[in-house]
Amino acid sequence: MSFKQRLLGNLTSRGLVLVVVLLTISSLYSSFQLFGRGGVLEEAELMLEEVQRENRRLSDIQANLGSVEFIEREARDKLGLVAEGETVVVLPDGDTLRRFAPLEDTVEEEFEPEKRPIWGRWLRLFLPELEKVIFRG
Repeated sequence: MSFKQRLLGNLTSRGLVLVVVLLTISSLYSSFQLFGRGGVLEEAELMLEEVQRENRRLSDIQANLGSVEFIEREARDKLGLVAEGETVVVLPDGDTLRRFAPLEDTVEEEFEPEKRPIWGRWLRLFLPELEKVIFRG
């Protein structure tokens, strides 16, 4: 075999190996890109479900827009209106409400003044510190 033939054989085999390596790299790159797009597809499906839920909710609201119940509820909730004969009760925030109406566990004996003698009630009114020492002491 001559030098040219060996050189041509080596170049051909190396070229063939190079083509196989490039094809392998290209197919791996395409596979990773396709695999990465799977996450995009899942995100799009989740977004689609969320949009469909919102669409159903808005369709339900649209179906009820003309009903008397919907109009009354919106007038109460957003405009603060009441129907004839109804009474509006406005409660204070939670902290203020707890100060005025504590839970039953925190109720003290001081809410039973009739069990104390009159002088004890006067003592509590004018000298609460002394009253605490005498009655709770």
